[in-house]
Amino acid sequence: MGHFAHMLPYYNKLGGLVYTTEQHVIDEMNHEYPAVKITKTPEDIVEFQPDIVMYADYNHLIGVPGTKSVMVFHAMEWKGYFAQKKDWNTCERLDLCLLYGEDILKEFTDNDWDINYEIIGYPRFDDVASIGFDLFANDRKTILVAPTWSNESLLKKFTQNIIDLSKDYNVIVKPHPMTYAFRDNNKEHMCKLMDAQTDTLKVFTNVDILPFMVISDMLVTDCSGCSSEFMFYDKPIVIADPGCPPVATNKNPEIWKVFKVCDNPKELTTVVKEQFEKDVMKEKRNNRFKTLVYQEDGSTATERGIRAMEKLLVEK
Repeated sequence: MGHFAHMLPYYNKLGGLVYTTEQHVIDEMNHEYPAVKITKTPEDIVEFQPDIVMYADYNHLIGVPGTKSVMVFHAMEWKGYFAQKKDWNTCERLDLCLLYGEDILKEFTDNDWDINYEIIGYPRFDDVASIGFDLFANDRKTILVAPTWSNESLLKKFTQNIIDLSKDYNVIVKPHPMTYAFRDNNKEHMCKLMDAQTDTLKVFTNVDILPFMVISDMLVTDCSGCSSEFMFYDKPIVIADPGCPPVATNKNPEIWKVFKVCDNPKELTTVVKEQFEKDVMKEKRNNRFKTLVYQEDGSTATERGIRAMEKLLVEK
């Protein structure tokens, strides 16, 4: 379900039908996106007669005659996942990959993938939903904490320190959806955070993190790709280094060079305070963002993506 936010800009423009095999996804989607049409019945897809089947991850490709397959990807991620040289990677079988910039293209070419692609930018920035109400009844600075899952999560080292931040700041915790999955190993840490919730510490399970970014003054995260998304808002970013690099690359993300990195939990409060006083990485971060995400005057990324799909359909 977490992937749908990356398809939503296109759904809002074009409509469509969402397909899943899981009933719990339908239940969650009906709650968070009540206007979206969704089914788990394959026959509904055939009846719908789509021109394009859109994916945000390397799921099983749906074989509907006469359709084109388009990948929009579900993050600007730094774990090396999308271009991994693995048998399950179907990137070359897709009719079109819509890329946010040159960085992700380089990952594919460096791994000798030959994909059909178009660089369009990042549609999620085009139309960010509003939360619609105040989360906190005070004028404190608000920190968004976004842990990823597995051993690469900041929760391994920084859970208590995140709780401590709520003594001086409003803290929103928006974890990766996989932290709630049966195979993640952060359940104890998540339970601790849930139990520690107060008027200034709140944990959310919403699919879309961007509305929380809009109202936050700083991001604290780890290897999560949301650090790239938060760069769009020109606010301080602190990396709480879990001490475990991504499995696929075995090295810390290159993007960390333009963020303030804290590897000692005891120093997190101090680092946060210092970054609020002076955003020392601001210039480096903004310069890097200009090269990270493709931008073009006169059109949105969503519009460029739609044009690329229209071109694809003409070619069939």
